Amino acid sequence: MRRVLMDGLPDPTASDYVEFPTTLDAPATRAWRSRELIFYPDPNAFGEAFPHLAAIRAAGGVSAMLAIPLITGDQVTGVLTAYWAAPHVLHATERAFITSLAGSGAQALARARLLETEQVARVRLQALQAVTAGLATAVTSDEIAGILADLGLSLVATHGVVAVLDRAGKVLRTRTTPNFPASIGRTYAELPVWDADRTPIGWTVRTGQTLLLTSMEEITARFPHTAHTHEATGTPSLLTIPEAGPAAAAPGGAARGGHRHAVPPGPAGPRGRRRLVRRLRTAGRQDRLRGGGRRRP
Repeated sequence: MRRVLMDGLPDPTASDYVEFPTTLDAPATRAWRSRELIFYPDPNAFGEAFPHLAAIRAAGGVSAMLAIPLITGDQVTGVLTAYWAAPHVLHATERAFITSLAGSGAQALARARLLETEQVARVRLQALQAVTAGLATAVTSDEIAGILADLGLSLVATHGVVAVLDRAGKVLRTRTTPNFPASIGRTYAELPVWDADRTPIGWTVRTGQTLLLTSMEEITARFPHTAHTHEATGTPSLLTIPEAGPAAAAPGGAARGGHRHAVPPGPAGPRGRRRLVRRLRTAGRQDRLRGGGRRRP
């Protein structure tokens, strides 16, 4: 859960609980799980329910508190909490007002999220169109890699790498997304094919297979030499996609995306990845038809 307004709560209490897991036993999470208003009128009631939060309650000067879920349809989208510095009695009229306020807040939050979703979809569509336009005019494999790294991978991943096999088939040249640590990008700028299996993207280029690893434990077990790159970027899961389909004898490249979530996120997920894969493979075929690594005169 993420707090968005903490008026009156002193530091460090406010800063320590900007975000907290829903598994934490606290008034907000209990209201979220029970889908009901909960109220603690005095320190004794609060202390009996949450003895592990006694120091935090005292530091915040809280004597009474209330938490009520924000519910839209069947979904709890948030929790409204209120605090009093002295013991408090919650009268029926006050309860009715707070319940009405929470209902209005839930509806407003639902509208805001719908608007945000529409805006994100619009931005992604524009970015995808920019990728398509760029790939349509790209002449070299380096240009294709640059467009995919600079514009395409950000649609489906937090960080990413594009690898392209050179014409001799001996070296993988890589291009990272702009937010990738520069020192790591330089270290893995070129990968000899004979040694590429120690990296996820090199393994995908050699095998022509998509690779999905959903935890740091999986990444470290499979690729111990490059696990530090995911630690540095804070991306404990990865997805690599070959430039050519699994039936191809020699994929010409691959794209790898790193995600901050244990499972690659949904909105940018399956549909966005499928579109990007189609463009990656189409660009690869175009590059081979045009002569691959040929530079513009």
